[in-house]
Amino acid sequence: MKNLLLLLVLLFVLFGCNDNRKQEETLQFNQQFDEAIELMNQNEFQSAKGILTKLEETLSSSKESSKKHNDLLKNVQNELHNVEDLIAQNKQLATILLDIYENYGVVSPNHSYHELEYSTGVVYTELIDFNNDAKKELYILFKSNDYQTDEMEHRNQNGYIEEVWGASESDPSLLWDAFYTIDSSTASDLAVTLVKLKNNTTAIKHSSDMTRQGIEYSHNLFFTLQDKTISLTDEFYYALNNNFEEDNFFYGVNGDTVDQQTYEKAFDTYAGEEQPIIKSSIGTKEFAMDLSPISSLENVINTLTTDMGDFANGKEATMTPELEQAITDYSYFGNIDKRDTLTYESMIAYVILHNIVESDAPGEYGAGYTEQTVKNAVKEYFNVDLDPSSLDLPSEFDLENWNWMYYKDGIFQVAASDFYDDVVIRNIEKIVQVTDDLLFAKVNDLNFDYMNHSLNTNLDFDYNPYINKPIEQWPDHAQPYLKRELPTYLLLHQNNNRYQLYYHGNKVITSEEIEEF
Repeated sequence: MKNLLLLLVLLFVLFGCNDNRKQEETLQFNQQFDEAIELMNQNEFQSAKGILTKLEETLSSSKESSKKHNDLLKNVQNELHNVEDLIAQNKQLATILLDIYENYGVVSPNHSYHELEYSTGVVYTELIDFNNDAKKELYILFKSNDYQTDEMEHRNQNGYIEEVWGASESDPSLLWDAFYTIDSSTASDLAVTLVKLKNNTTAIKHSSDMTRQGIEYSHNLFFTLQDKTISLTDEFYYALNNNFEEDNFFYGVNGDTVDQQTYEKAFDTYAGEEQPIIKSSIGTKEFAMDLSPISSLENVINTLTTDMGDFANGKEATMTPELEQAITDYSYFGNIDKRDTLTYESMIAYVILHNIVESDAPGEYGAGYTEQTVKNAVKEYFNVDLDPSSLDLPSEFDLENWNWMYYKDGIFQVAASDFYDDVVIRNIEKIVQVTDDLLFAKVNDLNFDYMNHSLNTNLDFDYNPYINKPIEQWPDHAQPYLKRELPTYLLLHQNNNRYQLYYHGNKVITSEEIEEF
């Protein structure tokens, strides 16, 4: 009898412990799920994806586990699908924005609306949910000129290009584009405003107000996102003729004459929080917001991308003089991506224009470099086996469409010219050890246009004492020639005592992408 009683007690304790263990396990799973959701709310999508992926694997590891945590498993799978969609769609919009940034740059903070014709750059950008569907679209306003050769023809105009882009399951789509001229001789009193309406949608408002010969005019057009495109929704026209005492009002809605009450009721549907973008005044225009283009770019990019990819919390690499020097040396050129042959010309430019190689062939219009010399240098610095014949390189010097280099009969020919770069002041923010021989770095660049500063100020200025100081602590005469860039990311391969560059650009890469290098 005593043995039976003892057995019952042991079974009770055993099942009680087991039940407590299962409760603790369930609590732990729920905490991991909540942590992933919180990371998603903070735009840390890659980290959230990692947690959800491991949690799904654990919950699906056995039939017993899948059955017991069936509801949680479904929630995990749904959120994993959502975060993968968000990563893909955000990447689409980030690519659009960074392509515009790389091709057009940014305007300076003291940029005026009627700026010089040849200037280009991003003026303002923001993520806006235009139709209140919980998915934000990309709004961007940038300066272009008619010297551009963009594949999108509407961009090749001298003025300001306004675009709205939306993401989808496959490719981004252009939902809206508009052009605003800078020509002050062209009569235009158009003002541009973004209006957040009472239903939480956003409209683009074009308004024109003027008084002429005793008649007051007001013309307002509202464009909203409907059926995957932004188009004109309603048009309002109002006029007051002060030359008459009676019947001097006119109200119009979408081409129809209406009474004042009907007009005001319809117009009130577009009342909301207004964010002026461009304001007008008798033939001239100016921006209605404080210009801080690089800040608006950073805000949007940081929202669309995980700041350091999967490596934000990785093991920091040991900084050595050789590593610091390599990161600094790899700062004077455009994008590099070992996977993308379109960036190979930047590799060629680096080894030639920065005197990594010496001219060893006759030059037709300047200096010549044999194919093998350039191939050896590209292999040494970028670990790329260069095949010039497979690249779409020009074969002749084109004076009209000036090309700095052409490839002909096994020789790289470089035209005689003075090549000039801004002074790049590179601040290394973080370096992460990805593998034993791969390092991922984030840097912040400040460009100083030393040549134009010298030409325009006639000052012999030593900028070195200011290299580690913020822009506002530089002398007033130098500040207009300083330009802060978006963060740049580098992937470096350590090969004995040399650091080879595999990637250099503003787009964040993930651990999955690194496997491709």
